[in-house]
Amino acid sequence: MEGRQAARYITGVIFIHGWSVPSPIYKDIVDILALEGFRVLVFDLYGRGYSDSPDVPESPLLYVTQVALLMQYLGWTRARVVGVSMGAGISATLAARLPHLIDNDIVFICAAGNLPANYHGRIRALLTTPPFVWLSSTKLIRTWKQLPDPPLTPDDKMKQLLLLQARTLPHYGRVLASSLRRGPVKGITEAYRTVGKSTNRALIIHGTEDTTTPYHPFADPILRNLLPKAKLVAIENVGHDLTVTRPKEVAEAILAFFNAEPEDS
Repeated sequence: MEGRQAARYITGVIFIHGWSVPSPIYKDIVDILALEGFRVLVFDLYGRGYSDSPDVPESPLLYVTQVALLMQYLGWTRARVVGVSMGAGISATLAARLPHLIDNDIVFICAAGNLPANYHGRIRALLTTPPFVWLSSTKLIRTWKQLPDPPLTPDDKMKQLLLLQARTLPHYGRVLASSLRRGPVKGITEAYRTVGKSTNRALIIHGTEDTTTPYHPFADPILRNLLPKAKLVAIENVGHDLTVTRPKEVAEAILAFFNAEPEDS
C-alpha cells in the first residue's frame, strides 16, 4: 500500500453477517473496499459457514469474544465495524463492551437487536421449541429441498447459502434457534444506547422495502432515538438482502461515511 492510501487506511474493517446467511453476502462489498485500499476481515459466525459450532448458548458475548479473538490473532488493535441484521447487534455489543477495539466508525445495515429481550413472536417461539430444533436437524428435513439451478439470481444465491448450510451443518437448526432465544436478534437496546452516547460515528443503512427489520422514513424510530447522531442512508426499492442485490450502493455509502471529515459524517 502506498502514498495516500497508506496514510489514511491504518486500521482494518470487520464485516459481521447476520442470523442465517454467512459471510459471502459481503463478497461484492469487500471487493470494492479492498480495491480502495482498506484491509478487510470477513468471517463466519460460530455455527455458520466454515466456522465451528460449539455446543454453547449463542449469546451476544459469544460472538463478541469471537471477534476479539480474531482481532488478537491478526494483531489488529482497533478496527471499523460493519454489521448487517443480527450482525449490527453484535457490532453494537462489541462497541459497548470492548470500546477500545473500535476505530471510531460503526455501520449498521438493516439493524436488528433492538426488540426487548423478553419479546417472543409466534413464529420465533415455534422455531425455538425443542421438537422443531430436533426436526430441523434430521437428515430428511435437511436434504428434502433441491438447490436452485444456475444461472442464479441474487435471491437464488441467498437461498443456496441457506440450503447448503442446512444440508451440511448438522447443528445449524440448533444454532439458529439458540440465537433467537438468547440474542443478539433482540435485547441489544442498551448496547445501541451506549454507542449513541459515545464519541463513535455511526451510519445506518436501510432498504426501504425491508420487511425483516421493517423500514421507517426515519429508519427504525427506536434505533434513531438510541443513535441520535447517526447518519441515515435509505436505499430505495430493496429489502433485507441489499448487501447481495445492491452491493455497489451499499459500498459507496460506506466509503463516503469512512472518508467524510468528522463534522460532515
